Amino acid sequence: MINVMEIQKRFPELLGDLTGQDLPVDNLAPIDRANARSIVFVADVRLLEQAIQSSAPCLVVGLKVKSTIASINP
Repeated sequence: MINVMEIQKRFPELLGDLTGQDLPVDNLAPIDRANARSIVFVADVRLLEQAIQSSAPCLVVGLKVKSTIASINP
């Protein structure tokens, strides 16, 4: 198991805009199977809403998704 903040320290290019609490994660999961200890990768904007509503404490988003988030929350 590893905490999200530790992942950010090791891979800042992946989790550069970390927000929220430092929660433990121990698995990588697709959005529909994510749990409270999952990391979920979101490469498609169409999956963003579903990913946000999942139980996963850590979402790693692609640049296109990141720009969509930025336009929603300027």
